[in-house]
Amino acid sequence: MRRAVAKNPKRFPPDFIFLLAAAEWEELKRQIGPAAVQSVKQVPYAFTEAGVLML
Repeated sequence: MRRAVAKNPKRFPPDFIFLLAAAEWEELKRQIGPAAVQSVKQVPYAFTEAGVLML
């Protein structure tokens, strides 16, 4: 997904996508579970409702 965002910056304007804060990502990891986030190396992007429609 990072690659799609990087290749198409016009498709994902700043009001549709944002990076999670480190504290938000830590909280999500606790909620999701360690097995689901093992392969995630960087803090992920989060999409607004409009951003999800753009995907």
